[in-house]
Amino acid sequence: MPDVSLMLDLCSILGITVNELLSGERIIMEDYQKRAEENLMELQAKKEKAQGEYNSILKILIVTFSSFFVLNMVLNYFFPEINFNNLLGLPSIAIAAILLVKWFFKNYEIKPR
Repeated sequence: MPDVSLMLDLCSILGITVNELLSGERIIMEDYQKRAEENLMELQAKKEKAQGEYNSILKILIVTFSSFFVLNMVLNYFFPEINFNNLLGLPSIAIAAILLVKWFFKNYEIKPR
């Protein structure tokens, strides 16, 4: 997202409004409100799409590192003489926990009672 102050400075230099800058064209005053609403809707759609992609990637990473943890448990069960914890288990637990906490705080707002 561009810096707002830079965008405002550019608009004042060019003698246009932010809405015209985002639209890429001069806007007639009769169409200004309609165009502003279209720009807001477009920005909201882009934000929601980016958020959805972010959540999908984060969920895939959580499942992947959780799978590494399960694989570590299985390998340790069948091959107890080899310690897989340092290779798969502990790093997988740490990364999965960090990603899960990040996803949780990003998607859920915690309010004090």
